[in-house]
Amino acid sequence: MDITITVVTPTYNRAETLCRVYQSLKSQTFTSFEWIVADDGSFDDTEAVVASFANEAAFPVTYVFQPHSGKHIAVNNALSMAKGEFLAIADSDDSFKPESFSTLMSYWQDIPPKERERFRGVTCRCYDPVTNAPIGPSFNEPEDVLGIEATFVRKYNAEMWGVNRTDIMRRFPFPAIPGLKFFPETVIWNRMGREYKTRFINAPLHAYYKDRKNAITSRKNDRSKENMHLWLHYLNETFDYLPKSPKIFLKAHIGVFMDAFITRTPSKDIFKLIRRPFNRILAAALSPIGAMIFLRKELPEAYKRVRARISLSGLTLFRFLNPGKITLLLNTHAYGNLGDHAISLGARAFLKGHAFFEMTGADFSRVKDIIAPRVKPDDVILISGGGHMGDLWMEEESNIRDILALFTENKVVILPQSVYFSGDHAKNPDYKLSRAIYGSHKNLTIYARDAASQMTLSNMAARVKLSPDMSLCLKYPFKSGTRTGVLTCFRSDEEKVLSDADRERAETFLRDHFGRVKKMAAVLPLRLGKISRAAALFIRLRSFARAGLIVTDRLHAVLFAAITGSPCVAFDNSTRKISGAFLWLKGREHIQFVKNVEEMETAARRAINADPSRATYNISELFDELRREIYG
Repeated sequence: MDITITVVTPTYNRAETLCRVYQSLKSQTFTSFEWIVADDGSFDDTEAVVASFANEAAFPVTYVFQPHSGKHIAVNNALSMAKGEFLAIADSDDSFKPESFSTLMSYWQDIPPKERERFRGVTCRCYDPVTNAPIGPSFNEPEDVLGIEATFVRKYNAEMWGVNRTDIMRRFPFPAIPGLKFFPETVIWNRMGREYKTRFINAPLHAYYKDRKNAITSRKNDRSKENMHLWLHYLNETFDYLPKSPKIFLKAHIGVFMDAFITRTPSKDIFKLIRRPFNRILAAALSPIGAMIFLRKELPEAYKRVRARISLSGLTLFRFLNPGKITLLLNTHAYGNLGDHAISLGARAFLKGHAFFEMTGADFSRVKDIIAPRVKPDDVILISGGGHMGDLWMEEESNIRDILALFTENKVVILPQSVYFSGDHAKNPDYKLSRAIYGSHKNLTIYARDAASQMTLSNMAARVKLSPDMSLCLKYPFKSGTRTGVLTCFRSDEEKVLSDADRERAETFLRDHFGRVKKMAAVLPLRLGKISRAAALFIRLRSFARAGLIVTDRLHAVLFAAITGSPCVAFDNSTRKISGAFLWLKGREHIQFVKNVEEMETAARRAINADPSRATYNISELFDELRREIYG
């Protein structure tokens, strides 16, 4: 069959989201297309997933693999195989409407045949998949304009998508630059846009997803090396548009030297790369601004590196003073989440009386390549507890993987955790990688703090046990005094379940029935150290101890209520941490779990009228098994 459109999907470890693209292609009303999946070195099930699509698809599906080289090289490789007259790039987590290709091609057919040679393709608007609202400005459609003028004159800078002529794409391939895993696409679009017009249409056909974790273009570090190519492109190739977009060029003059400082590129090399004498002079004049921006970024990083080295020196001194077997408490927290600091302080209270050294996750990540010689094979490694195992908080999960990979001979105990991996575990590359790492460690014990996490972890590691959250090792040292008012503490991150409307309903009900309502954040907007965290936590516990009622969907607000004996009504969160924690709060009638706002009134009165001293057992006894696991 004749192929009109080649759809290219560059992908890297995105097997679980490729179904979005596939389902969009299956639903197209226009059927003259092929699909090329360009795998940029994935180590998940991408090939098998694509093969399953190919077996049932009514359109041609081609899989091509390359060593990890970047999205731009994957597009180049697919472009060389494309059979279609037009090419559409659909990222590995994209989706688009069933009428997308038919609409784009209809607008192309409306261009008079004699004029089509001057056009590269048709571009449409995107839409928010949550609200379905179009993104960016509308056009007096159709708008036929040179691509470069769309950028610098019309300022069409919102997310867009469409089809481009394959022959033109082949004339403007992405450059293959050694060591560069990403090349700014704007450079290529502008080069094509000097010669060819694009037809812009209002139809919002393509969904723009902002959750691009593990996407082929994702990154942890600054893209300074890549950005250098963009700045030089502006200064060398598009400077004639300076009067139309002076801000872009001012940013380029500053950015070229800022990124030169970051990448340690000598200034003389930058001057050689800037072709116009005027741009050289202006970039040099503005270089102090670039230097200041660089220092603003670099100094905090330098401080963190120094702090990590000091922590490592502290371990060396601790080892000298304690030449025998020691316990290392790793991956504790250094940000503003008071719940996580309660876990760290609870772990320290649990370890009191034993020789142990604590290192935060931030410090460990900066010294992981040089810490191993300071640790003996008989040392016990403890990994901080919490709710960060899984793929919601990947920085923490990465630290756990690194610790297990470094200390293969040591006894390693992961303190009580909740774990959450999204989607179908069988198709989730992060789940499979973590399971492989956990399962390969011969002396690992993981403690789950809820039954659901225990079930998940039991499929990932040989030894999985149950224990309460470490914060319950803490004791509140003051008397509660008179309790007044209502304190609310709600989530605003990835784990929240309550909608804004439900929260408003809850707060309105509480004001009507219980008077004053005070909102309290569980996360402070600052970094807390090992000393400041204790003061901040006990100030917060004092607020909880004085509240007449606490209403929350945060686990540690519930646990703070348990520690201080405060009446509490708890909603669950997305990872079910709170409902799971009620395993350890049996008999504590002053803490009530509810499923919705409608249940809140009865639960609130039950919590207020309960006697917190009538708990059925001493929760600290539940840590005895954990103590035996660590110390025998």
